[in-house]
Amino acid sequence: MTPTPRASSGIPGLDDILNGGFTADRLYLVEGMPGSGKTTLAFQFLMEGARRGESVLYVTLSETVEGSSGRCGWPRSRARCAAPCARAAASTKAALETFADFPPAAVLLDLGMPGMDGYEVARRIRALKDADGTVLIALTGWGQDTDRHRSSAAGFQHHLVKPADIAALQTLLGGLR
Repeated sequence: MTPTPRASSGIPGLDDILNGGFTADRLYLVEGMPGSGKTTLAFQFLMEGARRGESVLYVTLSETVEGSSGRCGWPRSRARCAAPCARAAASTKAALETFADFPPAAVLLDLGMPGMDGYEVARRIRALKDADGTVLIALTGWGQDTDRHRSSAAGFQHHLVKPADIAALQTLLGGLR
């Protein structure tokens, strides 16, 4: 029997408990109360991936990447790519402001956000002059036909339902290179 590929958590004792690390090619959600170590675990995992030469991405909606990176030992110089390759936004307003400074190849956007929903964010992105080449991907818990029609009408090219199939997401993003 072929062993299941593993991704190191970056924490040796945890890797022992997990029989070598997390099962590779899976999406994991870590939940807990503030101060329980979620961000520390995430940064240990990211640092291990970076040490192995892998591209890594950290998305947070609750704090700045710079603030959490300093607390968790992630070198501030690694908190952003040398050439802008990924950015995170903590609100829909920040996402629109970031887009103006950094029109990305793709945007992954939840539909059910407080304040301005993802449909409206997509419409506003589509109205921007630099948005023509950007692929909009809805990543949401809403998967009814009406949700898919609404996302398409708002300007999304793709609609993935949580938990998203990681292979499908990798295929979508891999086609952007």
